[in-house]
Amino acid sequence: MIKIFYLIGFPGCGKSSYGKKIKPKLYGEWIDLDSHIEYCEQKEISTIFEQSGESIFREKEAFYLRQLTESYILENKKKVIVISCGGGTPCFGGNHEYMKTKGKTIFVNTPFSVILERLINRPEKRPLIQGVSTEERIKKIQELYKSRLPEYQSADFEVSGLPPIIISQLLNLVQMAEF
Repeated sequence: MIKIFYLIGFPGCGKSSYGKKIKPKLYGEWIDLDSHIEYCEQKEISTIFEQSGESIFREKEAFYLRQLTESYILENKKKVIVISCGGGTPCFGGNHEYMKTKGKTIFVNTPFSVILERLINRPEKRPLIQGVSTEERIKKIQELYKSRLPEYQSADFEVSGLPPIIISQLLNLVQMAEF
């Protein structure tokens, strides 16, 4: 039986970084949803936002999430699949409910202060906070975090702490989770 895990959490919490770090220890596959979208669309996420708007991006995101999931289920060559989702993925288009029907969601709960520092220092890869002053960026990040947190907290599992602890928790969950 295939086990699918979806890493969810706010942008900058480390979903992609942790996915890369646990990949060598998985008996399966890790994929970054945003990178997959960029590859398929031949555009960066920020370009899709800029050219088509957030609603079109969210439609594409939902489509590729389902396409990836279904292709892994049909292929069934790997025992474990870990998909790092975009920060908004579980919050739109029934995606979180869909993920829960196909696998387990894991909330990567990084302290807000750490997330804020990461996002303030690298806004160019974050379309929702581009082109505004630092003060406006902080306000937008706080508002988004507050609005999305309940969705993240409804995940099947939660990991938190410093990076080595989160990596260890992720590997334990992936190896021990019952489906």
